[in-house]
Amino acid sequence: EEFTRCQSCINNIRRGIGFDKPEMNYSKTGPTCKCVAAESFGHTGFTGTIAWADPVKNVVYIFLSNRVHPSADNKKINDLATRVQVQEAIYDILAMAGS
Repeated sequence: EEFTRCQSCINNIRRGIGFDKPEMNYSKTGPTCKCVAAESFGHTGFTGTIAWADPVKNVVYIFLSNRVHPSADNKKINDLATRVQVQEAIYDILAMAGS
Protein backbone atom coordinates (compact mmCIF):
# COMPACT_ATOMS: atom_id res chain seq x y z
CA GLU A 1 0.00 0.00 0.00
CA GLU A 2 2.91 2.36 0.64
CA PHE A 3 3.95 2.16 -3.02
CA THR A 4 0.48 2.82 -4.39
CA ARG A 5 -0.92 5.50 -2.09
CA CYS A 6 -0.62 9.13 -3.15
CA GLN A 7 2.52 10.55 -1.57
CA SER A 8 2.02 14.30 -2.11
CA CYS A 9 -1.69 14.72 -2.70
CA ILE A 10 -1.74 18.04 -0.87
CA ASN A 11 0.55 19.44 -3.57
CA ASN A 12 -1.64 18.09 -6.43
CA ILE A 13 0.94 15.44 -7.27
CA ARG A 14 -0.91 12.23 -7.93
CA ARG A 15 2.01 9.78 -7.80
CA GLY A 16 2.76 7.00 -5.38
CA ILE A 17 6.25 5.54 -4.94
CA GLY A 18 6.92 4.02 -8.36
CA PHE A 19 3.33 4.17 -9.57
CA ASP A 20 1.06 6.79 -11.05
CA LYS A 21 -2.41 7.38 -9.63
CA PRO A 22 -5.54 8.39 -11.53
CA GLU A 23 -6.28 12.06 -12.07
CA MET A 24 -9.23 12.82 -9.78
CA ASN A 25 -9.57 16.40 -11.05
CA TYR A 26 -11.45 15.51 -14.24
CA SER A 27 -10.94 18.95 -15.75
CA LYS A 28 -7.34 17.77 -16.30
CA THR A 29 -6.20 15.02 -18.64
CA GLY A 30 -4.86 11.98 -16.85
CA PRO A 31 -3.59 8.53 -17.76
CA THR A 32 -6.94 6.80 -17.16
CA CYS A 33 -10.63 6.97 -17.83
CA LYS A 34 -12.96 8.36 -15.18
CA CYS A 35 -14.28 4.86 -14.37
CA VAL A 36 -11.21 3.71 -12.42
CA ALA A 37 -11.22 3.66 -8.64
CA ALA A 38 -9.15 6.20 -6.72
CA GLU A 39 -7.20 3.25 -5.28
CA SER A 40 -6.04 2.16 -8.74
CA PHE A 41 -2.43 2.58 -9.84
CA GLY A 42 -0.19 1.99 -12.81
CA HIS A 43 2.57 3.17 -15.07
CA THR A 44 2.72 4.67 -18.54
CA GLY A 45 5.68 4.35 -20.84
CA PHE A 46 7.40 6.55 -23.41
CA THR A 47 6.35 4.30 -26.31
CA GLY A 48 2.67 4.65 -25.39
CA THR A 49 2.32 1.58 -23.21
CA ILE A 50 0.27 1.50 -20.03
CA ALA A 51 -0.13 -1.07 -17.27
CA TRP A 52 -2.90 -0.25 -14.79
CA ALA A 53 -4.38 -2.17 -11.86
CA ASP A 54 -7.69 -1.43 -10.20
CA PRO A 55 -7.94 -3.49 -7.00
CA VAL A 56 -11.44 -2.22 -6.21
CA LYS A 57 -12.96 -3.30 -9.52
CA ASN A 58 -10.59 -6.27 -9.92
CA VAL A 59 -9.27 -5.13 -13.33
CA VAL A 60 -5.76 -5.19 -14.75
CA TYR A 61 -5.32 -3.34 -18.06
CA ILE A 62 -2.17 -3.63 -20.17
CA PHE A 63 -1.86 -1.76 -23.47
CA LEU A 64 1.26 -2.32 -25.56
CA SER A 65 2.10 0.06 -28.38
CA ASN A 66 4.90 1.63 -30.36
CA ARG A 67 3.87 5.27 -30.59
CA VAL A 68 7.42 6.28 -31.54
CA HIS A 69 7.02 4.74 -35.02
CA PRO A 70 7.97 6.26 -37.37
CA SER A 71 9.51 8.82 -34.99
CA ALA A 72 9.28 10.09 -31.42
CA ASP A 73 7.39 13.11 -32.78
CA ASN A 74 4.34 10.88 -33.33
CA LYS A 75 1.86 12.10 -30.68
CA LYS A 76 -1.34 10.62 -32.16
CA ILE A 77 -1.85 8.16 -29.29
CA ASN A 78 -2.01 11.10 -26.88
CA ASP A 79 -3.94 13.44 -29.17
CA LEU A 80 -6.61 10.78 -29.76
CA ALA A 81 -6.59 9.59 -26.11
CA THR A 82 -6.35 6.03 -27.43
CA ARG A 83 -5.28 4.41 -24.16
CA VAL A 84 -8.04 6.13 -22.19
CA GLN A 85 -10.68 5.19 -24.78
CA VAL A 86 -9.62 1.52 -24.82
CA GLN A 87 -9.66 1.43 -21.02
CA GLU A 88 -13.11 3.03 -20.94
CA ALA A 89 -14.41 0.45 -23.44
CA ILE A 90 -13.11 -2.37 -21.21
CA TYR A 91 -14.91 -0.95 -18.17
CA ASP A 92 -18.10 -0.47 -20.22
CA ILE A 93 -17.99 -4.09 -21.43
CA LEU A 94 -17.37 -5.38 -17.90
CA ALA A 95 -20.28 -3.30 -16.59
CA MET A 96 -22.58 -4.72 -19.29
CA ALA A 97 -21.42 -8.25 -18.42
CA GLY A 98 -22.26 -7.62 -14.78
CA SER A 99 -18.69 -7.96 -13.50
